[in-house]
Amino acid sequence: MVDDLPAEGVTEQQITRMMVGRPLSEMFPHRDPATGDVVLKVQGMTTEYVHDVSFELRRGEVLGIGGLIGAGRSEVAKGIFGFHRRSSGTVLIDGVELPSGNTAAAITAGIGFAPEDRKDEALLLMQTILENAVLCVPQKVSNGGFFSRSKALNLISGISSQMRLKAASLDAPITSLSGGNQQKVVLTRWLACDLKVLILDEPTRGIDVGAKSEIYDLIRKLTDEQGLGVIVISSEMPELLGLSDRVLVMSDGRVRAHFNRSEATEEAVMQAAIPHGQSFDGALQHEGAGA
Repeated sequence: MVDDLPAEGVTEQQITRMMVGRPLSEMFPHRDPATGDVVLKVQGMTTEYVHDVSFELRRGEVLGIGGLIGAGRSEVAKGIFGFHRRSSGTVLIDGVELPSGNTAAAITAGIGFAPEDRKDEALLLMQTILENAVLCVPQKVSNGGFFSRSKALNLISGISSQMRLKAASLDAPITSLSGGNQQKVVLTRWLACDLKVLILDEPTRGIDVGAKSEIYDLIRKLTDEQGLGVIVISSEMPELLGLSDRVLVMSDGRVRAHFNRSEATEEAVMQAAIPHGQSFDGALQHEGAGA
């Protein structure tokens, strides 16, 4: 227990500072824009859900994708990762084009994807923490074609410690973990791979402020120390603006605006996110109803 205060007069900022150990203003420290080479290039990508999407992502950069619910944010990620087939356009990693609708090829090329709905789209709920963590690296945890628990433990133990995963054992069921720790297992899975790009769709949804802070620190470490390109899709405006070097705004399945960090404000992002023909107040009501 760090403090005991009367409820009256206590602010959210005070509670956050006591839980995390630092002021809310320090959750998103200033960072210099990335100047690395282009690692991901999307040109004119069109799927059933998005149309003519183009952008670049550099090594060490955080690209935020914003927009209202239903704008096509998650669908961009799924088009890149191969969940959705492209009808036109290209996705290139280090200049090499990825085949359409092939998630295995995306993983082999170095793309990781943590989807918004971790329980339905990321985790095997009947399996253990360890089995979930090594799901995408069978070649690293097999011996003669058979699963090697010792290899799996050697691979995952260090990463899970780095992630501050709170679990009685890596052999515990994945369902025994809190939402924040389940998300850490999803991220541990991708850190076990040879990544170049990591796509995070609503990475802190449903987790407490302490786990959020740890995930923010991880994102900075992956970009600053390992040079990964990271895409963050978020409905939380402070998170989107605080983490991102650039922000891409979606509406009606199309890219409506790009903003540099200095240009990206709540007002500018919301204005770009409003569907054509809809008022600002109407868009806010739609977002609130969807949330």
